Amino acid sequence: MVEEYKPYVNALAVKRQDGTIGVCFKATTDEGETLTVTAEGKLEPQKLEVKARDASGRITRAFGDLLLLETLRKRGALATDPNQRIIAVVEKAPVVNFSVTVAHGVERGVLKSALHFIAGFVGDVEQGEALALLPSVLGKELAGGEFVRTWAYDDALFPESWPPRHELTSYPGDSLTYVSMLLFGVDAFVVRLPITTDQPLRYTQPLIGPTHPRLSVPAPVAIDWDRPLATSDTDAFMAEHGRRIDAISEFAGRRMIRKICRDAARRAMLPERRAAVRTDFFTRYAAELQVGCVEAPLIAYLLREGRRLRDEGEAVWHL
Repeated sequence: MVEEYKPYVNALAVKRQDGTIGVCFKATTDEGETLTVTAEGKLEPQKLEVKARDASGRITRAFGDLLLLETLRKRGALATDPNQRIIAVVEKAPVVNFSVTVAHGVERGVLKSALHFIAGFVGDVEQGEALALLPSVLGKELAGGEFVRTWAYDDALFPESWPPRHELTSYPGDSLTYVSMLLFGVDAFVVRLPITTDQPLRYTQPLIGPTHPRLSVPAPVAIDWDRPLATSDTDAFMAEHGRRIDAISEFAGRRMIRKICRDAARRAMLPERRAAVRTDFFTRYAAELQVGCVEAPLIAYLLREGRRLRDEGEAVWHL
């Protein structure tokens, strides 16, 4: 479950329990090459490609990440030819593709999370009740269908909000409890637990901005377990699912652009940059955005916005 949702954790820069921000995950290019996307949203540098060595085995010609080449030079791994040069070439990162699949592992995780939610916040769980769920939690039996079902988006069960959130809500039933669960504001489930409770409760965990969890009492909701997602609902479900994914993608894109702008602005203000390029700040800023592989139409827009923000007393990257 954790592996499947890593792209969302990365895109939203979720602060994790150990204090780290985001997470790295594997993705593929259009050509089928597997790459690692770092927690900062960058691609891991490609390995060094050595083209030639001298008689002592030191590198005379190679291609690789600039920082890696500089490190090798400091270690003495590069040949000491006085004519040796390191040429920096700016390359635009390739588009990478990934998928998030709601498979058996995710369903097991959803069941386990619902069980922990009930035991931790709602009421005691008898040992026999927990043991009945254990085979499905451990993967010996399927959790999907019997205990966990994907659900259509419903304003009562899954009220709309931004920023994205995790949300679990318990609804008492006759000799059982339903738990609705929304993960990353995207994937909606309902869990049926053979556990008796008497109080509804909603737990909300925001994922960006202030992330303090909130508890509230929801209004009663009638849950028809036998009609989670009818065939007639599929088109509407997929459209809404796509809209929510697009919102996360746009958030990640805006966050990355702000970081590129901040880094470019800070470089443009360095004393050595100001001494080397004796022009106004925005000329240097535009040059640094080019180094960051920002395309010309976007640079023009960022310059206009940057000037407006400066005139309003804001930093140019506070887009």
